[in-house]
Amino acid sequence: MPQVQQVQKVGVWREGQKSDPLFNLMTSLAEYLQDLVLASSWGSLWRWKGGQGWRAGLEGPAVEDVVEEEQEELLARKVALCTVLFPFPGKDEEERARSRKAATLEELADFAREQLGSLSRSMLADMVEMVGMNIFRPLARASNTGLEEEEEWREPSWPHLLPSYSLLITILEHPAFEPSHLRRVINKHFADNLLGLLYSPDAEEREVVKTVVHRIYGTFVSLRRFLRVRISELLLQAVHCPESLKAVATAASGRGTFWTSGEHFGPKFTQYDRFVNFSQITHP
Repeated sequence: MPQVQQVQKVGVWREGQKSDPLFNLMTSLAEYLQDLVLASSWGSLWRWKGGQGWRAGLEGPAVEDVVEEEQEELLARKVALCTVLFPFPGKDEEERARSRKAATLEELADFAREQLGSLSRSMLADMVEMVGMNIFRPLARASNTGLEEEEEWREPSWPHLLPSYSLLITILEHPAFEPSHLRRVINKHFADNLLGLLYSPDAEEREVVKTVVHRIYGTFVSLRRFLRVRISELLLQAVHCPESLKAVATAASGRGTFWTSGEHFGPKFTQYDRFVNFSQITHP
């Protein structure tokens, strides 16, 4: 008799996947949210996050495959490898090296996601400095991309930029992350360079940069005033530089993170806010 009851319970659980209203609701909600993520600018991050497809592009062992005593040295070599910059588009003979770097960047993001607490301060600083070397660069002018204004343009070096941004976001969002460990690296100069990337003609990059700025603003209290002032200057600059309207619209779309009232900027804040709303209407 107990055996029959056990079989019945298993049968009810299997049938419940179709008949239980709460189960159906949660399943439908999960599928809906996943579809939203895949359709958004974060879709590319979602597709490989947590997977290990990068293994196929590595040369040599992965960090997690070596003993703990050797991981720091191997990490240092991999970080150094990722500081090498490649032109895009580049020579065909460099394709293997470019693919190896992309795979290594993804591996570092994966390792940081799982083992950030085990990284030393110096290694963490080296990783963020390496990310800066990859993302801080001269930007293409929108007028030189060869596309109409309404067409999407993709940064050619995105295969290296995407995992670099992902590594940085992984570090900033990790529960074990201590801001004091990176105050020497993530400073005003770093934040200023980051805001400059809002001028990228690549819409997806602008969205990712906005996310990084949000994370830094929420984590590094000492940089909040600096970020608010620089963003206010960016808004005013757009008045005299129409090409920067897209950058303003991206920054403004998340302005609630940086200010909720005019107290940060004084009585002229309402003027900024009216311009911000106009920029969002004209450049959604």
